[in-house]
Amino acid sequence: MRWTVCVVAVGLGLVPMTSRAEEAVELETAKEGRSTLVMALPLSGLSSQVGAGVEQAISPHVALAGAVSTWGSFSRQYAYIPVERGLPNHHWGVGVDAGVHFYLTGRAPEGFWVGPHVEMSMTRQYTENLLAFSGGGLAGANVYAFHSRRVDYGGSMRLGYTAIVGPGLTVQVGVGLAALSSRNSDFTPTIVSTGEGEPRLGIFASSPPRSWSVAPRMTVGLGWAL
Repeated sequence: MRWTVCVVAVGLGLVPMTSRAEEAVELETAKEGRSTLVMALPLSGLSSQVGAGVEQAISPHVALAGAVSTWGSFSRQYAYIPVERGLPNHHWGVGVDAGVHFYLTGRAPEGFWVGPHVEMSMTRQYTENLLAFSGGGLAGANVYAFHSRRVDYGGSMRLGYTAIVGPGLTVQVGVGLAALSSRNSDFTPTIVSTGEGEPRLGIFASSPPRSWSVAPRMTVGLGWAL
C-alpha cells in the first residue's frame, strides 16, 4: 500500500512538470513560425520622432527592416510682441529608413542582431521675427518670415535585440551611429507686414550649402510578430 501511494504521488508530481514542458515546446514552435514584425516606434532617433516599422525574415539568420518616421513642433511667441496673432515658429519633417539585420543569436526575427541601414529625411521650418529699424522701436518694426528646408541622407551601422514575448508581443531596442550628408536651402526673408500694417511682397532665393555630420541613433519598438 505504501509503495502504491508513493508511485501515485510521484506520478501526480510529474504531471505539472510535463505540462510546463509541453507549453514551452508549443511556445518555441509558435515563435519559429513567426517571420514578420509590425511595430510602432515611440522613439526613433534621439529626438521627438515617432514612426512605424516592419521587419521580414528571409532566412533563419537574416531579416529586412524598414521604417517611416515623422516629427514636428508648432509654437507661437506672444510675450513683448506688438502683434496680436503672435509670431509662429514651426518645424516639421518626415524620414524613411531601410536596413538588413544579421541575427547572431536565435532565429530571425528574434535575438541579437547587427546590420547596416540607409536613411533619408526632410525637415522644413517656418519662423517669423521682428526687425526694428534704428530709433523706430518695436511699434515700427517689420514682420519677416523665414523659410528653410534641410535634406539629410546617409547610412548607419546598428546593433540591437528583438524579443518575442508570449504569443506574439514584440519588443525591440537598437542603437547605432550614422554618417549623414545635409543640404540646406535657406530662403531670403519675406516681409509679411510693415509697422503700419501694409503688406508687401517678398522674394525667395535659395542657397544650398552642404555639410557632413555624425549622429547617434536609438530606436525602441513595440509591436506584434506574425
